[in-house]
Amino acid sequence: MAAALPFIAVGLGVAGLAMQASGQAQAGAAARAASEANARALQLKAQTDVAAAEAEARQSELASERHYGTIRANYAASGVDVNTGSPLEVMADQHMQGALAAKLLRFQGQVQAQQDLAAAGIQRAQGGAAATAGYIGAGGTLLTGIGNLAGSPTVQGLFTGGGNGVGAGAGMLPATMG
Repeated sequence: MAAALPFIAVGLGVAGLAMQASGQAQAGAAARAASEANARALQLKAQTDVAAAEAEARQSELASERHYGTIRANYAASGVDVNTGSPLEVMADQHMQGALAAKLLRFQGQVQAQQDLAAAGIQRAQGGAAATAGYIGAGGTLLTGIGNLAGSPTVQGLFTGGGNGVGAGAGMLPATMG
């Protein structure tokens, strides 16, 4: 049983390394999944921003039309000819201002949507970087751990016959390694 202890220790060390590396890879994958979910939410928000801006622009157009109608009715009630001169210019200006306000609202919705889509792209890039970092970290953990394990007295003793007194595999490593 005592002869098996070094092998058990090495096996546990390798298992621990595998678990640690797996955890790093899974953490990277989870970060990527979270970033992707955030990106999808931002894409939906972009669509909502455009729809909301369109609805707000339409409301602005309707309010402008009502105001235009009120101006026209007030001029007509005062006996002013609304088809010529200053009344016509005032109403044309009111109509133009209403159209500009609606266009501005639509533009603002588009700008916000573009910002949301850019943020979604950043989220995706960060998720990809996190996943890559997780895999690189897992690989680094494995390489470092295997290097440390290979240099440990327990493993060295398994192959050189020294260190732990077991003598299993004596002479299996070249003299430069043992």
